[in-house]
Amino acid sequence: MRVLLTGAAGYLGHAVGRALLLSGHEVLGLARSDVGAKTVAAAGMSPIRGDLANEVSLVDAVADVDAVIEAASADNHDAVRVLVGLLAGSGKRYIRTSGIGIYSEPTMGAPGTRLYAEDTPFTPHDVYLARRDSDDLAIAAAAHGVHSVVLRPGMVYGAGGSEHVPVLLHAALRDGLSRYVGDGRNQYGTVYLDDVAAGYVLALEHAPAGSVYNLSSGESTFGEIADGVAAVLGLEPAMSVSIEEAIGALGPLYGMGIAVAARADSARAISELGWRPIGPTLLEDLTEGSYRRVWGHRIPTVRAA
Repeated sequence: MRVLLTGAAGYLGHAVGRALLLSGHEVLGLARSDVGAKTVAAAGMSPIRGDLANEVSLVDAVADVDAVIEAASADNHDAVRVLVGLLAGSGKRYIRTSGIGIYSEPTMGAPGTRLYAEDTPFTPHDVYLARRDSDDLAIAAAAHGVHSVVLRPGMVYGAGGSEHVPVLLHAALRDGLSRYVGDGRNQYGTVYLDDVAAGYVLALEHAPAGSVYNLSSGESTFGEIADGVAAVLGLEPAMSVSIEEAIGALGPLYGMGIAVAARADSARAISELGWRPIGPTLLEDLTEGSYRRVWGHRIPTVRAA
């Protein structure tokens, strides 16, 4: 298929684009700048200039492809609205990236007791209400001639990067201290970068219209993650802090983020799509793999008192 990929120059989008190319699909990577276009081209994709904030710039690009995969952001409601509008009545495939953060329970470091399947009733935390609305909009587009699919990956990790893990590493490196909230037993679903990219290919090729799939291959507690961060950076064991201290160190989004539990059941992706995650666990990749290779040589400039 000929696929338009948003976020193609980013962490997740780059991996998804690579997986699509290896599976024989043609990938057009949306780029807002010359730098982005060069990054997309270096990855073997065909760059196409456009901006999710500019609907006019997307009209021709959407018309010229069989499918659109949105890997730029889980929280851009306007982009979802624009894309499903442009695709309405076409029968073309549209894959929206959401995330299992939508299932977050603010346990303040206590374990989460509920495992969420795609059809488990839930009420999102206020932070994720807009994300739920975006998911609902994408799903509803199936009734208007869009072959829409929503994917909810866990915390993506691998290649020494991700959205979440480097935030924790940077803060620990800056402060000489790795933190968790409460007793640190709150679990979060995780998924290896190459495994989640494989899930996108399977969803493109096999997922029915209007479907939703969790993509989480395991889970770790934030206490375990914090200990792993400390070990990689050669710090003292991780320390429990209050939610106020976590927010002060990591900002509101990530400070609250390490205080929640988000657990997802991915049995549907395994049974319906044939998804078979095979990558290392987050803790293995953190303490023995790519994160140790990328981050292990760094020396904290400040040591906590």
